[in-house]
Order: sequence, then C-alpha cells, then structure tokens
Amino acid sequence: MNSDATTQAALSGTVGGASRWMGRANPHRPQWRRTLRWLLGMQAYLGVFFWGIILLLEVLALLVASRFGPVQVSMFQFATHGALWFPFSMMIITSAAMITTHVAQGRTRRSFVQASLVAAVVVAISYGVLMTAGLALEGVVYDAFGWTQGHVAEAAAGAEPSVPWREPVALTLLTYITRTGGGAIAGLLIGVTYYRYRAWRGTALLLVTALPALAAQESISGLLRGHVQNELLLTSLVSVVLIILGALAYHLLTRAVPINLPRS
Repeated sequence: MNSDATTQAALSGTVGGASRWMGRANPHRPQWRRTLRWLLGMQAYLGVFFWGIILLLEVLALLVASRFGPVQVSMFQFATHGALWFPFSMMIITSAAMITTHVAQGRTRRSFVQASLVAAVVVAISYGVLMTAGLALEGVVYDAFGWTQGHVAEAAAGAEPSVPWREPVALTLLTYITRTGGGAIAGLLIGVTYYRYRAWRGTALLLVTALPALAAQESISGLLRGHVQNELLLTSLVSVVLIILGALAYHLLTRAVPINLPRS
C-alpha cells in the first residue's frame, strides 16, 4: 500500500472519533451543513487535545518559572504560534485529503467549499476567543501573585513590542481571530493547490498560497512599529483582506477540481 492509501487510513481514525462526538447527521439537511458538522467535529476533537496540552504547558511553565523569582513574561503568549500553525496544518489535511471522500459519497464540490470555509471561520473565531480569554485569565493570576505579564521581546534592551493583551479587548480579539484565520485559509489554499497541481507546481505557488498565514505573523506588526499609529489594527485589516482573497481563490480552485482516486 502506498502513501495515498496510508494517509486515508490514518485519517479515518480521526474522522471516526469526530463522528462519535457529533453523532449521526440528519440526512435531510443540505449537503454543506452535513459536511460542516463532520468538519467541526474533527476540529473540536483535535482542538480539545491541542488546548489541553497548551493548558498543561502553561501550568508547568509557571510552576517552574516561579521557582526562580517573580514571573516577568506571559507564558500564554507562546500559544499564539500554535493557534496559527495548528489550524493551518489541519486545514491542509481538510482540503487535500477529505475532498476525495466527500465527492465519493455523492456530494458536490460546492458543498465542500462552503463547509470548509465556514469551518475555517468558526475555528478562527473560537481560537481567537480562547487566546483572548486565556490571556485575560492569565493576567488575573499574574496580578494576584504580583507578577508582570510582559511580552517576551521586552526582555531585550530598548524593545517596545506590540502587545495585543494591553489593547482594548475588541482589538485583542480581532488580532487573534485574524491570525488564526490567516493560517486556516492558507491551509485550505495550500492543500487544494497541492491536490490539484501536485508537488512541483504546488511548491512553486507556496509564496502566494501561504501569504495569508505569513502576513498574520506577529513579526509583521513589529516591522510596522513606529511607522503607523496602530500597527496591530493595520495588520489585522490587511489579514482580513488576504483572508477574503484567499477564500475566493480557494473557491475558484476547488469548484471544478479533478478528483484524484487513491492508488493501492
């Protein structure tokens, strides 16, 4: 059995776990809603493990760091990278590995596009809310112990980083939603590009297909610091534009994509 069949076999375990969580879909509902239920079940199933690990690492990091004196940096801020790249990787799997099964079940490409884009939006909002709430809760804990919820870049002499959790909650939420959303849309776009154009052309297009995720990097706002009035707001708005353009490109690439049958 080659790698295509192996990937499908590995994926079936995750899908099976998600299906048990979400229960049996109503066959009378529209195709995209049934597919959305399936996709959200998978994201929830894996998300529980992801955020459980984040919480465990947060507790361990604080216990260790507090042994050496007052904690000076936020530990939860490091989840930002995972909250971007984990949905990114999951959405690559969604668009590259699940569309074959979806169409084989007699469903349309259009319903798959609708469901996967809505799933990406739901994941972006959910992860953005969890990042914002987690940092707020961490701030309460830090205040109780007299610790400083600093940015890691503030440890460098003279550094003045953009700190989302010190901004109004609406901007904090927008920042983390667009960061996760950029990763999720880029994942869908990369997955379908590789599925449709294969390795060489898929790799050649990475600079374009990965742009929504790359633009959502925290370092991008750092490059704008001192040049604009509110770099977090600007980068978030740029991410929104790239997310919309990426979603449109994903729709155009997927709506008539030839189905690649697994080889054994």
